[in-house]
Amino acid sequence: MTALPLFGLRMAIAVSLPTSMLLLGTAVAGQHSHSRTVVLQNTDAPTIVSPADPGDTGFLVVAPDRGFLGNEEIRDVFAPFEAAFVADLAFIPWEGDPGRYVETALGRLQTRGVARVAVLPLFLTSSHSLLERLREYLASRTRTPDTDVKVTAAFGDSFLAAEILGDRFRAAVRNVADPDGTSPPPVLLVGYGALDAQADESMQRDLEQLLRTFALSVSTAESAAVTLRYPTPESDSWQTSLEHARNVAERLANAHGQVVVLPVHLGQRMDSMMDLNQSLRRNFVDLAVELAEGPVPHADITTWMAHEANRWIPLDESEIGFVIMPHGSSIDWNESIRQPLRELTQNRLVEFAFSMADAEVLNRAVKRLETRGARGIVVLRVFSQESSFRSRVEFLLGLGDEPGGMMMMGMGAPPRVRSAAVFTTLGGIENDALFAEALLDRARDLSESPASETVLLLGHGAGRDEDNRVWLRNLESIASQMQDMGAEFAAIRWANWREDWPAHREAAEAEIHALIASEHALGRTVLVIPARTTLQGPEPDQLGQLDSVRIGTGFAPHPLFARWVRDQLDQGAEVLQRAVEW
Repeated sequence: MTALPLFGLRMAIAVSLPTSMLLLGTAVAGQHSHSRTVVLQNTDAPTIVSPADPGDTGFLVVAPDRGFLGNEEIRDVFAPFEAAFVADLAFIPWEGDPGRYVETALGRLQTRGVARVAVLPLFLTSSHSLLERLREYLASRTRTPDTDVKVTAAFGDSFLAAEILGDRFRAAVRNVADPDGTSPPPVLLVGYGALDAQADESMQRDLEQLLRTFALSVSTAESAAVTLRYPTPESDSWQTSLEHARNVAERLANAHGQVVVLPVHLGQRMDSMMDLNQSLRRNFVDLAVELAEGPVPHADITTWMAHEANRWIPLDESEIGFVIMPHGSSIDWNESIRQPLRELTQNRLVEFAFSMADAEVLNRAVKRLETRGARGIVVLRVFSQESSFRSRVEFLLGLGDEPGGMMMMGMGAPPRVRSAAVFTTLGGIENDALFAEALLDRARDLSESPASETVLLLGHGAGRDEDNRVWLRNLESIASQMQDMGAEFAAIRWANWREDWPAHREAAEAEIHALIASEHALGRTVLVIPARTTLQGPEPDQLGQLDSVRIGTGFAPHPLFARWVRDQLDQGAEVLQRAVEW
């Protein structure tokens, strides 16, 4: 008996749980239900949450025909998805009518009350010849009056495809000889399925784009991609493409010693011997090649299916979770954020992720929300600037391709969050009116004789002069708003500490001390208000011993801080609810 792969064992354990444990609730297409079907697996596998109300939407996963064993592996990764959504599976044959199994599957979905079908193409390249055939077929198909069919983006367009390739590459690298342990090998991506020269060129472009996404989180000595043709009796293009793949692999191996070949395809796999990857292995047998495992089976293919499905079914309010991400520090700092939000978090799915967009912390919060039933998640970045860590958070969530400042700090791209949930992220206090009002309250709390007092707003600032000027403009705006709110002080002034940048810090500190000295010369007491999310920055150490200086605290804890957070969470929830594809 052939040993079951580790992934297969995990999936078998998950789907063989007793029904009472696996199905926490059921939802029938077309019927509203507030129950859930939550498929909880181990930490390496996805958590799939079924929609509270699937409505009349169903899903059809389509994949190229691979033969018996390959199709069985696809059925394995499809099974957990089918357990949580109204879904069916169809394979696209290489010969004859491309839609004959699709029509049967659509008929089955229709009998289950489905009127709208989102087709999820399990293809590594969006221009795969069989997928192009299917699109043409569906476009020419006489539309059933009761069923609307739309084709979504291919699996290869998802960042999860690149993440799977990264997993396969890293596993293969362990078997690659590297005497000094520092030189990553080159990689060759091998796609498959082009039926003609035009498809070959299009698939090659798709593979190169996938390679660029893959390269965001994986270091290689060099990279290349080739496309194998589908073999036909009337052409030798298959053999020619195979020879080309060998030539590229040989060049990479000669240049770097050894090359990792990544199969980026769902090619023939009738059994363990009649397998396209075995053909590749024979093609490279005398070369210094490490052939990685193919993309299937992998748990994140199931994650992709559920993620795509969640984009097409409206979110109930109870299905939206929230990650609140402030900078974080000591327990006192953190509790100054938590405490004013206690009431706000009682009736929502909320997790905190105190960090500078740390991948592990964010992933932990997302996983906890998924186990609590979240299909959509809002990540609120509680920082002074809207731009702070935005690109990094978007990268982590699969919403962008820029890993953020950590790359420039030599830390490399962080691991992404692999989740079935749909995401949005927002944040940045900037010069919000609630912030200005709260800081005015802080000043009034310190005040004894407003007419002889100056408020000094002190911000964190930035290293680049251009970015620092943005902070100063926000402080100026906050000061103006405070005046419009009836501030009765002699003056309101502002400056930045720039404490994290030694090249600027000394001059910034001197400027702040000079501002205070000039106010003292006018006989005024200075009320120092940190224009920060919470508590203070360098103020106590730098200014605590000065006469006629009183030091306040920042935005949180303050009732208006809780109101700002609530408004942001509501705004994020609206974005998710409006983003449904149908």
